Amino acid sequence: MDGDAYLTLARDVSREIKIKGSRFIGSARPVDSRQDAEAFVGRLSKKYHDATHNCYAYRVGMGDASLFRYSDAGEPSSTAGRPMLEAIDGRELTNTVLVVTRYFGGIKLGTGGLARAYGACAAETLDAGGRIQKVLMETLRIGFPHEVTGVVMNLVSAHACQVEDTVYREDVEIALKVRLSRSQRFQKELTNATRGKARIIL
Repeated sequence: MDGDAYLTLARDVSREIKIKGSRFIGSARPVDSRQDAEAFVGRLSKKYHDATHNCYAYRVGMGDASLFRYSDAGEPSSTAGRPMLEAIDGRELTNTVLVVTRYFGGIKLGTGGLARAYGACAAETLDAGGRIQKVLMETLRIGFPHEVTGVVMNLVSAHACQVEDTVYREDVEIALKVRLSRSQRFQKELTNATRGKARIIL
């Protein structure tokens, strides 16, 4: 996968499993930021306020810039949040948040049993959500004289840019999104092809 591409959940998802009387409800969704992930955790904790535990894990970002957090929410250390994060990482997912809610069924599972139960619920939930590849995009606003419109639009098409807005004044201005890994090359080719007549406004 290219350096500007990543895998995340394809959809919001919820799954429930039962182990020795305890109910484990997994809820997961794709997110764009740490704030989104924590807001989801907050909503699920409020929704299942009567649960015994609301454990969570999330990872956001790519490479060295990625960040993660997990919580056992009162379960013994590393029996819930860590296996949940391992389920996320094992599927090479990022920008993903997962909450596993437990309603205690009266039978203690032990630390090994808890880790397996949370890991199993996490795995089933994430697998049900599917995976989708997304790419990081950069937004540019470009200004250029009318006579180079054809040249500019050919480059826009060649680099699979997404045009979001076009304004016709004395010059033409377009707002577009270009894949991050192609942005520098696109800008260089734009300057060369228009002999410096096209300029990056933003």
